[in-house]
Amino acid sequence: MSIHTNELIGAHFLNNAVSTKALDKALRNGKVFFSDATFTEFAELLYRKKLDKYFSYGEREEILASLTFNSTRYSPDIQIKASRDPKDDKFLELAVSAKAACNISGEK
Repeated sequence: MSIHTNELIGAHFLNNAVSTKALDKALRNGKVFFSDATFTEFAELLYRKKLDKYFSYGEREEILASLTFNSTRYSPDIQIKASRDPKDDKFLELAVSAKAACNISGEK
């Protein structure tokens, strides 16, 4: 599974969200993929000031450590230009290259 940054942030807010359930299941089965680009984007968003009221520094460190330990880094070997937002192509590239079972996104 690959998961878009906003869905991954949401998965840490809402216990009953679909993205939370999908992430939990994928982590239990060891099937979460990140590329350097997708992990970096998530880490940068996680440390933004606007999230200070939701996560302490220590909680952010724990989230990143858990994801690092329980996921697989993968380097996509293809380029895809299919998203309405070109910044989202990296998630499609990752999902296709890693042969992920699904790609969790809030996009249409």
